[in-house]
Amino acid sequence: GKEAVHSNTALAGVIQRGLDDAGFSKDCVQVIESTDRELAREMMRLNGLVDIIIPRGGAGLHKFAIENATVPVITGGTGVCHAFLDAECDHQKAIDIVVNSKTHRVSVCNALDTVLLH
Repeated sequence: GKEAVHSNTALAGVIQRGLDDAGFSKDCVQVIESTDRELAREMMRLNGLVDIIIPRGGAGLHKFAIENATVPVITGGTGVCHAFLDAECDHQKAIDIVVNSKTHRVSVCNALDTVLLH
């Protein structure tokens, strides 16, 4: 969704470079940068072209996919976002990140749920 489009685009770029470096077509991974749900609805109905949809987002997106998709949909729990903190991390930076990621917008699907300390 709109909260993750920049991260998803950056991650797809990294994956595409890795595919290209390994001799595969970088186009086998693509990102739809629009957060327009109508485009998502169209993709969810591309029987014969899309094998399965695994929506990553909040409960609203899961409900939307279940109600609108004609291709198979796998939904799981919403959220369950972890922060992994190593013993050698910058402790103040870790505290700032944890506080921000849980208190900035608590209702989004990527709000922090679990902190794992090493």
